[in-house]
Amino acid sequence: MKIFKRKVLPPVELREVKIDGRRFYTTPEGNRYPSVTTVLSATKDKTGLLEWRNRVGEKEANRITNRAARRGTGMHTICEEYLKNNPEPMKGQSLIAIELFNNIRPVLDHHIDEIYGNEISLYSDELKTAGKSDLFCKFMGVGSIVDFKSSTREKREDWIEDYFLQSTCYAMMAEERYRHIGDLYVSQIAIIIALEEGEQKYQLFVKKTRDYRDKVKERFAEYHRLHG
Repeated sequence: MKIFKRKVLPPVELREVKIDGRRFYTTPEGNRYPSVTTVLSATKDKTGLLEWRNRVGEKEANRITNRAARRGTGMHTICEEYLKNNPEPMKGQSLIAIELFNNIRPVLDHHIDEIYGNEISLYSDELKTAGKSDLFCKFMGVGSIVDFKSSTREKREDWIEDYFLQSTCYAMMAEERYRHIGDLYVSQIAIIIALEEGEQKYQLFVKKTRDYRDKVKERFAEYHRLHG
């Protein structure tokens, strides 16, 4: 088992609340901001998702969605504990969660050099949003926001732009929250997708945040125009 170097940043305290099924966070200053996923979900084109739900039926769509959520939560928990150097990170987890973790474990071992925070709480007064990032670390030698995803099959890159926007948003929030400790610029994001089916065990997408910053600002401005 690899032992990861950890240089964890001071934590940010957020209080979570659900409103009409949507997640919001209250900041230490008392501001209430929608979560990053709430904003991206509210501003994305859902045509393809609605077509899929109509095609497979509501009951089957809910079954698939709930199973994917459980699978993903278990895998995320293992990743978090593993990166915290817990000697038994898989304890109590399902077989599918363990399998998915093992699929991406080589990526973690080979590319993560130093960890600054797991499930790190962040918020932005500029974007008026908040959330928790899976991982802030040095990835392939570069300070990066890393996000773990799971999928039954491979994803086409043009299907997952919101993954890149989500992680870029976390990068921008990290810069804002920790600007007091130095000239922080998070230039890179990495999306690691564990695959349940097929010969390929995982997909890895490494992107530059500069390519998505303007789109992040546009999507969040659109949300706040619509929701006040």
